[in-house]
Amino acid sequence: MECLVYRRGEAVGTLKIEEDGLYRILTARIPLYREILRLYVPQAMGVFVPEEGSLICRRRISRGKLPVKPVFACAWCEKDSLWSAESKGLRRRWLPEGVELAMRWQTEAPMCFPAAPDRLKPVLIENVAYLTCLLPYEDQ
Repeated sequence: MECLVYRRGEAVGTLKIEEDGLYRILTARIPLYREILRLYVPQAMGVFVPEEGSLICRRRISRGKLPVKPVFACAWCEKDSLWSAESKGLRRRWLPEGVELAMRWQTEAPMCFPAAPDRLKPVLIENVAYLTCLLPYEDQ
């Protein structure tokens, strides 16, 4: 079985999942990047290393620790979790589970809410109020 590996919201590689008795063997391949990247499925699996012109992460893990086959994977580093600069009232950051969007919470004027307001949560970013929503990679 194969699934996509995302990097900052874009599909950049593949994760191959093979069965080996009571274990699963994960092999992820993505292009070369300058950052040190880790593989998440969405839990952390390991660090990508350069090999044959690509970055590869291999992991053998018991089915007990990974009972459900992942439907997506993510190549992620710590700086991806920093909020972007605001553009038109919107900020974003990338997490191992997906992209999180933050919309400036305007109290003086009416706001248009997305179709699923139950997925929104209020946060303060640099002392400014925002409403955030996580968009999982598996929904893309």
